[in-house]
Amino acid sequence: TINYKVDNGSVQTYSWTGSLTTGASTIFTLNAITGIAVASHTLNVYTTSPNGGIEQNTINDSSTNSFSIIAALPVVTTPQSENCESAFPSANWTIGNPNSNTTWTKVTTASGFGTSTACTEMNNNVSQNISGQSDFIYSSYIDLTNAVLPITLTFDVAYARYNSTYFDSLAVSVSNDCGSTWSTVYGKGGTTLATAPDQSSGTFLPTSTQWRTETVNLNSYAGQGAVKIALENVSGWGQAVYLDNINITSGPLSISKNDFNLAFNIFPNPTTGKFQVLSIKYQVSSIEIYNLLGEIVYKSQINQLPNYPINIDLTEQPSGIYFVEISTSTEKIVKKINVLKN
Repeated sequence: TINYKVDNGSVQTYSWTGSLTTGASTIFTLNAITGIAVASHTLNVYTTSPNGGIEQNTINDSSTNSFSIIAALPVVTTPQSENCESAFPSANWTIGNPNSNTTWTKVTTASGFGTSTACTEMNNNVSQNISGQSDFIYSSYIDLTNAVLPITLTFDVAYARYNSTYFDSLAVSVSNDCGSTWSTVYGKGGTTLATAPDQSSGTFLPTSTQWRTETVNLNSYAGQGAVKIALENVSGWGQAVYLDNINITSGPLSISKNDFNLAFNIFPNPTTGKFQVLSIKYQVSSIEIYNLLGEIVYKSQINQLPNYPINIDLTEQPSGIYFVEISTSTEKIVKKINVLKN
């Protein structure tokens, strides 16, 4: 008989029948114990009635293990933003520095595309070799139970390698089990992360043009009640990594700047499937189109100068409303297109 209890709770029993030779082992699953409070606990397990008789030696018949139950608190909803303009980390964000060493800090010497006064820096270019060290920026737990697609993480990054030997990486991971397990949804390092040429002297400091906006799709986590996001710098003892304007959003993105909105035209609208996107002022870096379910039906990385129309073909898509997300190097805007098949 396997006896087990949590703390001073009632004893549960589990009957096991089988045959074990000396030194052999087996694995079995106990019934669940529910209603345990959020706190630290002790699990006590011990055996009785070996072979249906009385145990003659009880010294090795028990095991005690400690564990903790944690709560996903606080739980917030989208949108969530870390722009480093006030205190860093700001409310609902935390820093993970498991090595108690160099980690993410706020700096006022750079900012995303030079549009603000601060950003965060992870300086891998230090005197001590910190290769293999990981440092994290954590979001709070985010409730995506009723989130509208698309669910998106965007951030601005600036980075230069030290050289081909010493370079660093950036990863984004997501947990929906209170941090017990993590799934990597984004990863770049070395030249794929770099936004500027190698810099092997001094510490890299980006100019306003040495930034890139990254977009990570989180649609697979829709409906989850407590999702936590981690941005992780993995050091290769290379150069400084800069992040700014970290945003977690759900639903089609919008823009509040009226002049920016008026700078983009979509025609004809409605359309039978083929249409054009025209920017009269800004260079377009990418276009993504979503259907009403938040699914990407069109995606293109481009660098189209103003006043040159961009041809889009959605003739293979069914009739309906679509959201056209137009990105420049610093901004995004979403416009609607109505596809009407004959």
